[in-house]
Amino acid sequence: MQSTRKQVLVPSDLVVPTAQRVAGGVAEPGRQRGLLNYEEAALYLSTAPRHVRKLWQSRCSAAVKVGRCVRFQVAALDVFIAANRVPPTR
Repeated sequence: MQSTRKQVLVPSDLVVPTAQRVAGGVAEPGRQRGLLNYEEAALYLSTAPRHVRKLWQSRCSAAVKVGRCVRFQVAALDVFIAANRVPPTR
C-alpha cells in the first residue's frame, strides 16, 4: 500500500531555525535582529506561549508591534529574566 502524499523538499538555506535557550542566554543565529514571536519567546523562556501572551497583555515584558504582530526582543527577555530573579534565602 503506497502513500498518496507528496514529499515536499525545502532548501536548507530557506529554513529559519527557531530560537532556543542555550548556555549564556544567547539565541541561535538565523533570526534577524533577535525578534521572536510568541512561540519562540516561550521556548526561550521555557514556558507556554499562553504565559508569554499574558506577560504582554499585562505589559510585564517589552515587545515590538509589527503591524498586528507582536515580537519580543531577545535583549528585552533577558532584562525580564534578570528583573525577576529571586535571590537565595540562605
